Amino acid sequence: MLDPRLLRADPQAVAANLARRGVEFDVVRYVRLEQLRRERQTANEERRAERNRLSRRIGAAKAAGRDDEARRRLEQANRLGAELEAGERRLGEVQAELSGWLDALPNLLDPEVPDGADATANRELRRWGAPPAFD
Repeated sequence: MLDPRLLRADPQAVAANLARRGVEFDVVRYVRLEQLRRERQTANEERRAERNRLSRRIGAAKAAGRDDEARRRLEQANRLGAELEAGERRLGEVQAELSGWLDALPNLLDPEVPDGADATANRELRRWGAPPAFD
């Protein structure tokens, strides 16, 4: 699996490295999906924070005997909870698409490894002894 921090920091370098193996990495698609994932995650975190603030206000309103206010805020919190649930589903869809795609990519090549799609592109650097001969 590719390091997500490396992908976020330099997707072009990842694409260049994968191209050495003959694998095409769509940088535009990756950037679009990653941006969408971040936007949805941020929106969910904001909804969660707002729901937590509302929960504290509901408790304060109930403690102060302001039942109408508590009921209104409870309705808001319920709506926010439904939005959060939908947002989590949408975030999960993007994360599933992103991880499914990235999990199918091969590992990056070390800079000293010769370019090529498989082991046939390797070169022998040194040999120790003679290979055994079998019948």
